[in-house]
Amino acid sequence: MWTHVKYGIAVIIFVLILIVLYGVHLMSTFNGGAGALSTYKYPITKYELEKAVNSILKSYPNISRDSTVSFVSYDSTTQVTTYSLDSTNSAKREIDYYNDGIYTLRIKIRKDSIFHEYFIRYYGDSSSWNRSDESELGITYADGYSEGQRKPDNKIREKLIALFESDFIDRVDKELGITCLKNEK
Repeated sequence: MWTHVKYGIAVIIFVLILIVLYGVHLMSTFNGGAGALSTYKYPITKYELEKAVNSILKSYPNISRDSTVSFVSYDSTTQVTTYSLDSTNSAKREIDYYNDGIYTLRIKIRKDSIFHEYFIRYYGDSSSWNRSDESELGITYADGYSEGQRKPDNKIREKLIALFESDFIDRVDKELGITCLKNEK
């Protein structure tokens, strides 16, 4: 009888260990709902980093912020949904999660007449941004690939990251006069 009890306890412990390991895997894959292909940490505030990023977006014609949908508004009176850049609409307004300009940006980098799309995320929240002298941004999506859904193979990942770094991160570094700390996931 004791053999069956010991076996049952061993099976339960094994299952619990699998559940914990799976949870750890999920937490390492998803950061705030979106894993990153690569991240870049700077010894400056998020607001200083954001200012440099916006300067790059204004200064280089081959890099642009995709501003097709920044705000989604729904007017319950007319039952009309509106997609626009206008944040002053008095109707109920929701910000496009992937292009809100605060936590995330959707940018396009043109290379050899091909547009490559990237979603960039600033990590943290307004509370941590106000307290911290460090900031971090990451690529959460690149040309149809993300860490959480459709993972690129190593060759594609390296190509997408190399393009992002040479055409965007290197310019941010130059604008700031510092070099970021890179963390490839």
